Amino acid sequence: MGKMISGAIILLASAILYSSHHLLVAILASGNTEVVPPIDYFGLLESDDLSHPLLYWSIAGLVIGLIIIVWGMIEKSKVDVK
Repeated sequence: MGKMISGAIILLASAILYSSHHLLVAILASGNTEVVPPIDYFGLLESDDLSHPLLYWSIAGLVIGLIIIVWGMIEKSKVDVK
């Protein structure tokens, strides 16, 4: 049960990273900040480029979270059978 909860927390963190990428791009592209964003951020709005580190971490978190959840489900089913 603990592994499934851990996997769910990792999935939640992955979702937060994924959404924070889009929020960061939207804030920087709005022009209402005092920071001048690099031109790369504007390109991320219109492309499906996976060049941003937050996207890599969110994908890794998704995969790791799903693996841990499945692992926990398999262990739980083995315990229930015995």
